[in-house]
Amino acid sequence: MNAFLNISYTFIGQITLPSFIAEMKEPKDFGKALWTVTIAEVIVFSLVGAVVYNYTGSQYNTSPAFGSLGNELHLKVSFSFMIPTLIFLGVLYASVSARFIFFRIFEGTRHKGNHTLVGWASWAGILAITWIVAFIIAEVIPFFSDLLSLMSSLFDSFFGFIFWGTAYMRMRKADYGPGWVTKRGIRGLIGFSFNVFIILIGLYMLTAGTYATVQSIIDNYHAGVVGGVFTCKSSALAAESTIKHTGLYDLHIKHGGKMVPFGGFSMPVQYADLGVGESHDWTREKASLFDVGHIVSKATERIAEPLSTRVQHRLSGPAASLLLEKMTPSSVTALPNYHSTLSCLLHPSTGGIVDDTVITRLGPDTFYLVTNAACREKDLAYIEEQIAASDHPSHIDWQVLDGWGLIALQGPLSEEILQNALQALKATDLEGSEVALQKVYFGQCKHYIVNDPSSSVDAAPIMVSRGGYTGEDGFEISIPPSWTPTFTQFLLDNAGPDKLRLAGLGARDSLRLEAGMCLYGHDLNDDTTPVEAGLSWVVHKDRRTGGGFHGDGVILRQLRPVKEGGTGPSRRRVGLVVEGAPAREGAKIMATDGEEEIGHVTSGCPSPTLGKNIAMGYVKNGMHKAGTEVSVLVRGKKRKGVVTKMPFVASKYWKQAAGTSPG
Repeated sequence: MNAFLNISYTFIGQITLPSFIAEMKEPKDFGKALWTVTIAEVIVFSLVGAVVYNYTGSQYNTSPAFGSLGNELHLKVSFSFMIPTLIFLGVLYASVSARFIFFRIFEGTRHKGNHTLVGWASWAGILAITWIVAFIIAEVIPFFSDLLSLMSSLFDSFFGFIFWGTAYMRMRKADYGPGWVTKRGIRGLIGFSFNVFIILIGLYMLTAGTYATVQSIIDNYHAGVVGGVFTCKSSALAAESTIKHTGLYDLHIKHGGKMVPFGGFSMPVQYADLGVGESHDWTREKASLFDVGHIVSKATERIAEPLSTRVQHRLSGPAASLLLEKMTPSSVTALPNYHSTLSCLLHPSTGGIVDDTVITRLGPDTFYLVTNAACREKDLAYIEEQIAASDHPSHIDWQVLDGWGLIALQGPLSEEILQNALQALKATDLEGSEVALQKVYFGQCKHYIVNDPSSSVDAAPIMVSRGGYTGEDGFEISIPPSWTPTFTQFLLDNAGPDKLRLAGLGARDSLRLEAGMCLYGHDLNDDTTPVEAGLSWVVHKDRRTGGGFHGDGVILRQLRPVKEGGTGPSRRRVGLVVEGAPAREGAKIMATDGEEEIGHVTSGCPSPTLGKNIAMGYVKNGMHKAGTEVSVLVRGKKRKGVVTKMPFVASKYWKQAAGTSPG
C-alpha cells in the first residue's frame, strides 16, 4: 500500500487539472493547460526522481523534516533536487487549502474579490497557519516516504480521483442534462463506469491508504528507528558531522540498506532485497547477518539512544572478578574460561538495572563484557565510578574495545555458514586445531585465527560466541577494526544469497520480542529490579545466600515470598497475546472489569511467525500467571489480552544437552 501511494504521488500533476478547469474563462484553453501541466509534471517529478534515485537510491526517504543521509554527496544531490519539488507541492497544497478556507469565510462579502486590508491580512494569516501545520506534520512523520503516502491518501485521493470523477459527471450532466448516461449511449456508459472506478480508487486510497500510512508511522516510531518529534538536530544537513557510522556503513549502502539516523548513528532498518516481515521469516528459516557493533566514543560525548548496537569492554587484573561480583549478581568466579552468562549491572541500594550485559570469562583474571550502546554514557560513568570506589582500583585494567566490529549471525543455517567460511579462510583456534563449531555450545566462545581473503592485512584473531538475540541458533562475532568489512562481506559471498542475507533493525525487534528478549530503555530501566523483570535466574545460587552485590537487600527480599518472610516483587514482567490491533509501548493493561489499571505494555508488535499480536509488559503481582485474561487499551478501545508464557516462539539454541545439531 505504501509503495502504491508513493507511485501514485509521482503523477500528482493530475491534481492541478481540476484547478485549471475551475479557473478557466475559456474552456478552449484546456488543451494548453493540459500540455503545460504534463510538461511540468515530467520535468519536476520524473526527471528529478530519476536523477535523485540514480545518485541516492531510496536513501533520501528519511526524515523528520526533510531527511537525513550519512553521505555528504547524497545529501547535496538529494536536497538540491527535492527542495524545489517540496516547495512546488507545498505552494500547491497551501494555495488549494487556503483558497478553500478563504472562500468559505468571505463568501458573499466584498473581501473575497477586492483589495481590502481584512482580506489580505486574512489571506496571509491562513497561509501562515497552513505552513506552520505543514511543518508540524513534517516533524511528526518519521519518513519522507510516509509523508508522501499520507499526502497521497488524503489529498491525491480526493483531488486526483474523487474530484476528477465527480467533476466529469457534473460537466456531462451540465452538457447533456439528466439522464446523460443513456443519452450518450455506449460512450456515456463507458465514461460513467470508468469514472465510478476512478472514484472508488480514490475512496480506497482515502480509507485503507490512510490507515496503512498511519500504521506505518506508528510502527516506525515503535521500532525505535527515529527519536521523538521535533528532533531535527539529528536529521538536518548539519547533522553530517554528528551522525556516526559503524565499520559496516559502506557495506550497508552497497547492499541497499535503508539508513536511518539512529541515536547518533546511521543504521539500516531494512534492505532493498527484503521487507521487514520477509527478513524476519528469512532469519527463522535460513540465516541473517546483523550489524550490532559501532564506533565507541568518549564518555563525555552525549549521543541519544541507538538500538541493536553494542559496546565491548575488557576487564582484567587481580581485582576484576571482585568488581564484577559487586556490580552484578552473577558468580563470575565460578564461571569457566570461555563461557558466558547474561547478567545485569545494578544500582547500589535499589538494585535497579543500570544495563543488561553479557559477561565472558577469557582467563583467570580476564573478562569480556558487552553492554548496550544506548546506555554507553551512563555505563562508562558507572564502571569508572565503581572502579574508583573499589578496594583495589590499581588492580583493575579496563579497556573499551574502540572501533571493534560486532556482527550477529542468526538462524538455523548459521553453524553451516560460519563453519564453511572459517574453513575457507583456513582458520584455526589458538592451539592450532581446526574449526569445529559443533563443539561450541550456547553460552560458550572461542578465538580463531583467520587470514584475510584479500591479503591486505595480517592474520588476526576473532572471537566467536554462540548465542544471540533472536531465539535462533547463532553466533556473535567480535572482529578487529581493519577486518570488519572484509570478513562480513566474505561471509555473505561464501554463503551466497540463497542462504544468507543482511537484516536490519526492524526485523531484529520483532525477532527479539518473539524470543521474549528484553530491550533496555523499554522493558528494563533503572527503576526495575531483575526479579520484577523476570530475570531472577541471573542471581546465581551462591549469591542468594551470601549476597555482596549492589541492591542485594532489596533483591534477596523480593526473591523470598511473603509467607517466608520476604516481600516478593510488587509487579512482574509478562508476555501477552492481544486480539485486534497490536498493543504498543505505553498501552494500559486493565483488569477484565475495565476499572482497575494493573500495568502497562513496554513492547508490542504483530508476530510474523505466529500471525498474532504479541506484547510484553508489567502487571501487578498476582495477575502474572499464564492464562490470566486482561483488557489492553489500544487506541482508546479495550482489547482482550491473555497473559502468555515467554518465549512466544520456542528457542532453538544449540545446547550440549540437546544432542542434535541445529539445522
